[in-house]
Amino acid sequence: MSKVKIQGNASGTGVLTVTAPNTSTDRTITLPDTTGTLLDENSSVPAANLTGTVADARFPATLPAASAANLTAIPAANLTGTLPAISGANLTGITTGKVLAVYEDTDVGEYDTNSTSFIDVPGLYITATPSATSSKFLVLISMAGVGTHSSCTSVQFRLERTISGVGTTNPYTLTRSAAHDAITNSNVFGYDVQGLFLDEPSTTTQTTWKVQIATSGAGYARINSNMGTNDVTSSIVLMEIGA
Repeated sequence: MSKVKIQGNASGTGVLTVTAPNTSTDRTITLPDTTGTLLDENSSVPAANLTGTVADARFPATLPAASAANLTAIPAANLTGTLPAISGANLTGITTGKVLAVYEDTDVGEYDTNSTSFIDVPGLYITATPSATSSKFLVLISMAGVGTHSSCTSVQFRLERTISGVGTTNPYTLTRSAAHDAITNSNVFGYDVQGLFLDEPSTTTQTTWKVQIATSGAGYARINSNMGTNDVTSSIVLMEIGA
């Protein structure tokens, strides 16, 4: 049978005393069948040797401060409280309410018309392909010019949308007349138009938004004209907004 051997240390001078506990019950202490050093309350245990589950009662009510830099796979259900203010510069995959694209077209050339029916204004149109059927489009229009007051009492503008060349006229019509704008002389009145429209084409097919103009008489309406000088700029801006 195997034996228990207690071997002294040749360099030490102290006496090692093994003390029995205060008990009236027979006990059997089984030594592990391995080579090593017995642990005591002052010993350190290598992290690689720690296994199993630690009881909840072993954790203090307040954990010590620690860095979370290396924490991974934290369940979302375990995240509570209020997050501090953060920058969204590096956030990805967010489309709701986001401006997906911006388009602009600017026209600086003078354009005259005496058409009493709506016709396209050259240069003031934008063509874009919506990224989703749920996208909305914010259209901003800025125009200015003059009308001949003697025979043209008002100037009308309209925003028309076409999908793959098929026209769909929207009820976006603005009127500027001599009664509402300053009359600079007996024959000419000036006008300016600022329009903002929210459109929902509900398509992913190529779509065009264009400005149209009509007059109320035989006189002429002039775009990008300021009483004989074409130093006025008109523009149309289109913004696609994710739903």
